[in-house]
Amino acid sequence: MTMELPDRRSNDTPIFDPARILATIYTLGYFFIVYLMMTKGIPVENKDTVNQLIGALTIIQTAIVQYYFGGSKSAEKAQTQIADSKAKSDIVIGEIAKAAPVPAVIPAPAPTETKAGS
Repeated sequence: MTMELPDRRSNDTPIFDPARILATIYTLGYFFIVYLMMTKGIPVENKDTVNQLIGALTIIQTAIVQYYFGGSKSAEKAQTQIADSKAKSDIVIGEIAKAAPVPAVIPAPAPTETKAGS
């Protein structure tokens, strides 16, 4: 009896994942805008608008970093590990059930009658 384990490569992220591609493009654009702000400066008349825009872009960039490197990624990994271990335990329990001998049925003794006056 051999236990077959699932293929680990089936859990890998595909290379052409659209969310990953968009996150990469956004991150490159974000750092390009920050670079332009540091080298070219911000016009005084647009300073408030640009600061609000950079604040919004920073919030989105933080969410991207948290998704790929923070809590969401580790939670997803934990869920995958739980599913894998459940599948493995189901396989092992099935193998044990197949190998276990069927217990003999032992009939229960018949009840004895007692007289109330004795």
